[in-house]
Amino acid sequence: NEKKTGITIHQMNENIDEGPILFQKKFAIKDNETGFELHSRAMKLGYAFFIKNIEKIINRNFRKKSQKGTGSYYGKLQVSNRIDWKTKAINIHNLIRVFSSPYIQCQSKLFNKIIFINKSIIVKSKRPIKNKCGLIVNINKKNHLFVSCADGFIKIINYKIYPELKNFEKKIILKVGNKLE
Repeated sequence: NEKKTGITIHQMNENIDEGPILFQKKFAIKDNETGFELHSRAMKLGYAFFIKNIEKIINRNFRKKSQKGTGSYYGKLQVSNRIDWKTKAINIHNLIRVFSSPYIQCQSKLFNKIIFINKSIIVKSKRPIKNKCGLIVNINKKNHLFVSCADGFIKIINYKIYPELKNFEKKIILKVGNKLE
């Protein structure tokens, strides 16, 4: 549920991301931005930020600032990419945002198939369907799936099913009333 992230140019030392800070800049994380989209945007912003400050670095025109505690950096996530439909919509949506293409994507089971979910939107509802989490409640003309969760619905707008559905399977497996596990 983080709303901001940032770019830091720091002096290197023997530890990962623990050297003194030379320059820092914060920027907003967009509401539906995936982890990959955020990473790509951060790389572009980081490059521009470095170019803007390179002369200052060369001329040693900066004030070092000690980091508080240990540094923070992108590392391995200690979270499962398997969706628990009994959790809140915001938690499912954020999990999907983190595990998005081209990285390993969120997964759920639909009968004997695995559905890889790449992008979603939270659908607000005053009447969530109690005790039917994971239920496909609607499929629109674009084949977006509306799935119930603990406090509302998730609209799945980008997904792949593996193994790929054969034509005769589409009407059986991809239909309202079936349940994702």
